[in-house]
Amino acid sequence: MTSPCVLSRIGSSAVPRYPLFYFDKRHPAAHVEVHALQPLQLTQFTLCVWVRTKHEGNHKVFSYSTTSSEKELVLSVGSSIYLWIGEESVDFNIHHTSEDWVHYCVRWESSSGRSELWVSGLHGKEKFVKKGYEIKPGGIVLLAKDRFDLLGLFNNAFLGRLSHLHLWSRLLSAQEISSLSKCQMTGLKGDIISWGDTSMTVSGGVILEADDSC
Repeated sequence: MTSPCVLSRIGSSAVPRYPLFYFDKRHPAAHVEVHALQPLQLTQFTLCVWVRTKHEGNHKVFSYSTTSSEKELVLSVGSSIYLWIGEESVDFNIHHTSEDWVHYCVRWESSSGRSELWVSGLHGKEKFVKKGYEIKPGGIVLLAKDRFDLLGLFNNAFLGRLSHLHLWSRLLSAQEISSLSKCQMTGLKGDIISWGDTSMTVSGGVILEADDSC
């Protein structure tokens, strides 16, 4: 297995520009551990990410798990888009065939249980999950894998390219989400996870490439 590589921030000596992550099928154990800026103790959030992949199967893009909850907060893409909160899931029933870059944003609030999906700036569907729930702190954040499949033994790993992942402890407005999908408001960064500022440990053969998502 490839030795872990820690990316600390944009402009590091090892990486002149913060790269995108490419997860190739030749490296089934490839994953990234994210060292969040703050604990994930959330009653609302917005999670946004640029993704380029084939839209088939069910691939974990973002996985946050605790000792008591394997799927405390999980986002997967593929033949459809799924969100898990506190072990319960919703299927947004969004099916599209583009294999170019796609910008996803999902936001959720505990008070109503409402979860909403945006795809490339366009508002999709609303679903309801885990009303009154609080996402628990003290877990592990991984990209492209969940913590129980680090060796790539199952078919739920993300394959493709991933970039500009941000997590906020608030609900972004529709205008903010639209601007992010157009590569505007580049200074708008997550307070929980901020792409290019949050330390990440790259393991298992993740390929680092120059970022062409925006």
